[in-house]
Amino acid sequence: MENGRPVVADDPLHVLRDLLEFARDWARLRGRRREEAWAEWFAPDGPGITVPDTFAATRLTDPEDVPPEWAGLFDPDVAEIWGLWTFHVGRAPDAAVLPGPELRHLLARAAELWRDLPDP
Repeated sequence: MENGRPVVADDPLHVLRDLLEFARDWARLRGRRREEAWAEWFAPDGPGITVPDTFAATRLTDPEDVPPEWAGLFDPDVAEIWGLWTFHVGRAPDAAVLPGPELRHLLARAAELWRDLPDP
């Protein structure tokens, strides 16, 4: 954490940081406890989240859903794969792909770190 914001290694485009912040705020805006909302949204069969025109995290089930730069790295038929996108006006979205267990580990770690911080 740096100034209350998550710092994620190997996240040059800050898509993973965006995931953590949007997931935290989306739960708060819906009056839900973070851990309960995240357990539902990011379960293997969960719906993920979509913040209109801003951010999306969704389970990838079709190989065509995997961004081209990662197409050879992940096989959605074999593993639970999640796509993350931060959208921008006037340019392509920044994207990341993460296996489900890794995504949930990242969320659990953020929840641990945020436990002692006031909710924004």
